[in-house]
Amino acid sequence: MLRRKIQTYLSRSHIRRGLCGLRFFQTQRLHTDYMPIEAYEPYKNELKSKIGKDFIIDLSYKSGTASLFEACVYNGDFLRSKQLLKSFIDHNKGDKILLPMINLYIREIIQRGSFELTDVLSNAKELLQQARLNGDSLTYALLCQASLNPTQRQLGLPVLHELIHNWRSANGKVIDILMHESVFSPEEVKLIMDQLNIPINNFTPSQLQLLGITNSTIVGESENGKDQNGDSSLKEKQPDVETTVTKSANLNALRSSLSSLLTESIDLPIDEVSLEFGNQGDTFNLARQKLLEKSAILSAAEVWKSEHESVLNRGNLQVPKNVSSLFYSWYVQLEQLFKEEISLIDDLALNESLDKKNDRLIYGPFLKLLSSKKLAALTIMEVAQLSTNPRYDRGARVTTLLGGLGRSFEREFLSEQIQRQEKNKSYKDKKRLKELFNDPRKFRQAVKNLRLSNTRDNIVLNPSVDSWPSAIVMKVGSVALCLLLSVAKIEVTAKDLSTGGILKQEVAAFVHTYQYSNGRKVGMIVPHVEFYKLLSRDIEKPHLHPQLLPMLVTPKPWTSWIDGGYYYSRQPLVRLKGALEQVDYLMKASENGQLDELFKAVSSLGKVSWRINQRLFNVLIRIWNSGEKFLSIPPREVKCDMPPYPKNSINPRDKVIWHTRRKELAALKTGAHSQRCDFNYKLEIARAFLNEKFYFPHSLDFRGRAYPLSSHLHHVSNDVCRGLLEFSTGKPLGPKGLNWLKVHLANLFGISKKDFATRQAFVDDNMQEVFDSADRPLDGNKWWSKADDPFQALAACFEIAEAVRSGDHESYISHIPIQQDGTCNGLQHYAALGGDIEGAKQVNLWPSDHPSDVYEAVAEIVRGFLKKDAEAGDEMANFLKDKVTRSVVKPTVMTNVYGVTYVGARKQISEKLENIDGMEKLKVADYANYLTKKVFEALRSLFTQAHEIQDWLSACCNLITHSLPADYIKEGIKDELTPVVWTTLLNLPIVQPYRNYKSRQIRTNLQTVFIEERDRTATVQPHKQATAFPPNFIHSLDATHMFMTCLKCSEQNINFAAVHDSYWTHACDVDQMNSLLREAFVLLHSNNIMERLKQEFEERYKGFLVSKKAIKANDEDLKAKFGNKSYIPLEFPPLPARGALDLKKVLESKYFFS
Repeated sequence: MLRRKIQTYLSRSHIRRGLCGLRFFQTQRLHTDYMPIEAYEPYKNELKSKIGKDFIIDLSYKSGTASLFEACVYNGDFLRSKQLLKSFIDHNKGDKILLPMINLYIREIIQRGSFELTDVLSNAKELLQQARLNGDSLTYALLCQASLNPTQRQLGLPVLHELIHNWRSANGKVIDILMHESVFSPEEVKLIMDQLNIPINNFTPSQLQLLGITNSTIVGESENGKDQNGDSSLKEKQPDVETTVTKSANLNALRSSLSSLLTESIDLPIDEVSLEFGNQGDTFNLARQKLLEKSAILSAAEVWKSEHESVLNRGNLQVPKNVSSLFYSWYVQLEQLFKEEISLIDDLALNESLDKKNDRLIYGPFLKLLSSKKLAALTIMEVAQLSTNPRYDRGARVTTLLGGLGRSFEREFLSEQIQRQEKNKSYKDKKRLKELFNDPRKFRQAVKNLRLSNTRDNIVLNPSVDSWPSAIVMKVGSVALCLLLSVAKIEVTAKDLSTGGILKQEVAAFVHTYQYSNGRKVGMIVPHVEFYKLLSRDIEKPHLHPQLLPMLVTPKPWTSWIDGGYYYSRQPLVRLKGALEQVDYLMKASENGQLDELFKAVSSLGKVSWRINQRLFNVLIRIWNSGEKFLSIPPREVKCDMPPYPKNSINPRDKVIWHTRRKELAALKTGAHSQRCDFNYKLEIARAFLNEKFYFPHSLDFRGRAYPLSSHLHHVSNDVCRGLLEFSTGKPLGPKGLNWLKVHLANLFGISKKDFATRQAFVDDNMQEVFDSADRPLDGNKWWSKADDPFQALAACFEIAEAVRSGDHESYISHIPIQQDGTCNGLQHYAALGGDIEGAKQVNLWPSDHPSDVYEAVAEIVRGFLKKDAEAGDEMANFLKDKVTRSVVKPTVMTNVYGVTYVGARKQISEKLENIDGMEKLKVADYANYLTKKVFEALRSLFTQAHEIQDWLSACCNLITHSLPADYIKEGIKDELTPVVWTTLLNLPIVQPYRNYKSRQIRTNLQTVFIEERDRTATVQPHKQATAFPPNFIHSLDATHMFMTCLKCSEQNINFAAVHDSYWTHACDVDQMNSLLREAFVLLHSNNIMERLKQEFEERYKGFLVSKKAIKANDEDLKAKFGNKSYIPLEFPPLPARGALDLKKVLESKYFFS
């Protein structure tokens, strides 16, 4: 049955049946059996009324009006929220999906405290009658709670009896009402039981435990909180926390905040209360982690204030030259401006005569969701971070800043709601708390029950990806940015050329300007160069954005597509960037339990604990404080020797050259400032987490590749970050560990294509240099700095030197992660898919005593082509024949398997040719054109079957994107609506997101911006879908292989981390990990992947018709078979012939990963 139009899809029949149209190709722990799937059914937009669309409730995508309703409810604007709710009711009558919205409305009225019970009852009755619904157990629970309000007690108790009578008349059970522990305290539950004369023995022990009913609840407690035995306090001695020796105000502020945690811990939610009584390790860190997530934003503001007061106490009354003090001066002014803006919003809402389309009525409810303090602090940190990001060497685009600001406000609001829900579930019965913590079994059960109640009591509409409308995000971000630009000033100094004195002046710290990018005029926010300097001056000024830092405890395990990682900063498992159709698939797969193995694998990555390498950190501090450029660390000041302006030159080209050079130097200087700011962030995080054990929660991109959620400092980042990080848990090197450390160091020097003995010998021959590097890293020979990855090499030198000098290297406790990398991993997958023996030998799938070098093999073939052309008299071939090395072809070979285009490959080769001696700059483009063709030709000759598979994948994608269900064709629908959808062997559904999304113009306070309207009905981009499918498919395979290896290592209690196709573990566990990753690869490719994919396509797109124009076949043959029909049945081409490669040979290959 074809997918109905969207409003039918979102109707109550959709709720009864589940998400119709989502077809899942399922696997069971990588077995070859799978469940049949139905045909894919594209979305088609047949909505006649825009207003109707706004008020139709979608489980997977929250409309703008749904978000506005929530914002109004949480702001206490019950008049406007009721009007919106009634509009939803009008368009969804009889649909039970309305109940969460009604319950949310009722709950917020009750929790405000000042209400009339009769008003609450009449409101609930009116809404339910209009919706043609009966209340559920939560509705009755909320109304019962309202009846227990002390100010309403005389009227409330009769109402309570009536409510329970009505619930029982509808065949409801009282226990279902009482089980909503987020609504009732144990005392309220006991009061209801007493009023209704319900004997306690009517409940099972497990039900009583869930209800919070204990002996103390039954007997009661004294007014002072003493139990019957006279205990006056439950407070016990707190565990001491090791102090980090640092002057960082950031960490000091955190410690200050932690002190308040320990004084009133009884008010913390159960997971936090447990820390007071649990083990002295992770339990206490859990409290610190939750506090860090909850209060870091306002703690940052406190740090700014402290630094600002320190500056004033030193007598500096001018605009401060200190980041924290500067930020505080902005913060004070900005907070006041936000208060004034919110006041204007409130005044406007009360003035019914004004235009209801006024922007403040649209974005106002969202802006009011956070306090002015948080709005001000978040605005400063977000703009400082985004505008100085090294990716934007000339500032940041306005659209990027507005989106970042709006989304940061949304994340913080969601975080507050999660905290609020947790607080509502707090256990307020002190006697019961003591019983729980004295019995670990009871405590574990209580926590389990608490988590289960999250699902049972969740009346807030589940936030989906980008749940605030993009237009609202932009408008809210624009207000914040405009307010900041009005107060963000910085002092600059200059020399007065006439007097020689120093002039001081306040200027804007950020400038709104316009630049041209790819022929389009775009708005930019450009920081003043003095602001760059201030940020990059030293690492102790706390301007770090508090969201998405490393975690102090094991991340929350992933249990659904939207629940895992951080405790309060909610992030989806997959980074979807508005790809709504994949949200549908993820939701359904998560609900069906299909992603449990994937959840387990992603959670396992987050369980690996890390620490900062103190020795390397000290070296980096010395380099940083020197202010000089060293390797990848940018200098404090960039000196640009600008030639004098050729004002007297008669050649106009001289002036053009001068202006071009000036732009290049300006870009160089700005880029260096940005890089130094980014480096500053990394060091700042490292300093804050010195002497700490921490973790990285992970999420996935849409193809399934894993990335840490944490910003800036993580192991997927650059050489500096990787060198700074080591496993917090050490292990003895054992018999082979030292040898693996030597192999690791040799690899970092680029000697990865030699056998293991040669690599170890390289380190042995340079052992004195290793010792010198460890003893005098900056004052000695600096041998380590010659490595391809110098800072990781220095960390390895420290470890090897200590191990060798220990006298018993086998017992030496090592923390360094040893990396094992695949050989051009994409080609390894292609060779396995095609059974290509020759290809397998080139990428080390085949056993050998020496590792194969695929880059040298391609270079050799290219040199052969060039020699032949040179003999025929080709001038370019004659010049290049002796200059093509493995390094020239390596970038193109690496990226060819991931879909690099001819243009991209030509650019890669151009960059290499520019560094060749004797190469004329004007000839680079022609030579690159010629050489790129030869490299592509060499790759096709060496990996024939890989390219045949690539061609097959692209051909299938081309057919799919030009096809539609037969019924659509009959209805006259001929738009290209069908994307490529496939399922990995770990059941992750992947939907290629490339569609022609329409742009929407949004007018903001700052400028007009254009945003993409992401919806499921946009037409697909056939060319982009086809070119992206082969690399995306291979990425999904390497991600699956990594997760399978991760699961195997987890079962063996082996620490495992990964950067895509680079797998990390302790030195003593490398051999075991190598065996496991080979087993996982063989298991993965033993599943007949290509056959399964073809079968999935045939079932998913069963009954589709494809445009004859998309089929690359002889027109006469098509005409003879199908006549003059424009659309013919979709048939996929046969798979390329598979070679005779025995996959089990991989198990014997020493250099498969090395």
